[in-house]
Amino acid sequence: MEKVSKSSKLEFKDVMVSTKSKVLLKNVSGSASSGDLLAVMGPTGAGKTTFLNILAGRVSGDTGTITLNGSPLNKTQRRRLGYVSQDDIFLSNLTLWETLYFTAMIRIPDQVSQQEKTEKIYSVVDSLGLKKCLHTPIGDIFCRGISGGEKKRANIACELLTDPDILLIDEPTSGLDSSTAHTLMVQLKNYATEYNKTIVATIHQPSSQVFHMFSTLLLLVEGEVAYFGLANMVKEYFASLGMTCSQYYNPADFLICSCRLVGWTDVLLQNQTKKEELDQQGCHLRLLMISLTYWSFQMLITTLLGFTGERAVVSKDRSAGAYRLSAYYLAKITSEMPLLLCVPLLFNTAVYWLAGLGGVDGYFVYIGIGILNCLMIQSLAHNLGVLIKDVRLSMMAGNVIIIDGLLLGGFLNINPPEWLLWVKYLTFTHYPYSAVMTYLLKDMTDVW
Repeated sequence: MEKVSKSSKLEFKDVMVSTKSKVLLKNVSGSASSGDLLAVMGPTGAGKTTFLNILAGRVSGDTGTITLNGSPLNKTQRRRLGYVSQDDIFLSNLTLWETLYFTAMIRIPDQVSQQEKTEKIYSVVDSLGLKKCLHTPIGDIFCRGISGGEKKRANIACELLTDPDILLIDEPTSGLDSSTAHTLMVQLKNYATEYNKTIVATIHQPSSQVFHMFSTLLLLVEGEVAYFGLANMVKEYFASLGMTCSQYYNPADFLICSCRLVGWTDVLLQNQTKKEELDQQGCHLRLLMISLTYWSFQMLITTLLGFTGERAVVSKDRSAGAYRLSAYYLAKITSEMPLLLCVPLLFNTAVYWLAGLGGVDGYFVYIGIGILNCLMIQSLAHNLGVLIKDVRLSMMAGNVIIIDGLLLGGFLNINPPEWLLWVKYLTFTHYPYSAVMTYLLKDMTDVW
């Protein structure tokens, strides 16, 4: 038989939770007493599930206190709390009876006899109206079993077997139709009243009937408390703020809509502006990568095709003592440089001003780094042409080197293993890309 719990009071004061980029909960305070059904409401992303996880001890808060009957919650006291997650996770091939029996055997203390555990199962089953599906498999998407509402109640039943004084439930009506949701909330309300239990439930869109079952309401907006108090007094509170709820309007829908309207336009505009800025910065980064990469391949192919074709002639002339190799190389570089750099110069000039990458100073930096990148790739091509006589193999080797630079040089966010991070300092693509990006994007924020 289910036993009536002693009176208890769960209090939370100035609870605050944050990440590096966002405050999830800010100075949340309130309480819940025995027999209460405390509903935690708010728009999506308001911090409802985070708040429930804080109470359950699954997430640690930055600041604030949580007490039970005036004493801080410790590991022993948290055993008096039951937590029902939003997801109904079961072994699909077991029947409901087998699921509850297995849960009772592993979670109820060994000093409780098997007969008492069995009686406990039947007591919980009767309280939640699960008798008719007791020997039905849980089921899954491949094998039909109990309904969604029955599965939700089965999830709650597994926690009730441990006889918690305080039951924390995350979205108990999620995925249920209005009739099934109403039936479930009636059973929870009766359970809290009959056995003097405390139930804290996050709930998103309750019907008006379900809303009027709540004893206390905690309304969260962007992690802050918009209202805490008796649920039947919330309409009067909002009316005092100039927001009146029509008698034909669902109070829950009214509260959610009111919370969304306050400051919503400013938030939307800020998010849209920031999104456009990030999109533009992302386009600039991709443009820089494509520009440098394209001319790296172009310079490699052009140089290799020209150099390998002259190899035999240079060898013949050197054998005849016509000129030294250094003289040939200097003359080749000097004569070809204007022709090789003319097209990249025109291309990068058009790209820079059309894309709006910066001002005059940035233009000369961009063009200068582009020219140095072309000269570096040209030197790479000359070395490959000397080391590898076959033009096809030399071009293949050059392409492999450039592609490896793309993968490991910092272009792509592929997160290579730590033991491979040093390779980027050996790539030909890392330095020009880093230099251009560092200078042209030095005044931009939130690039990544």
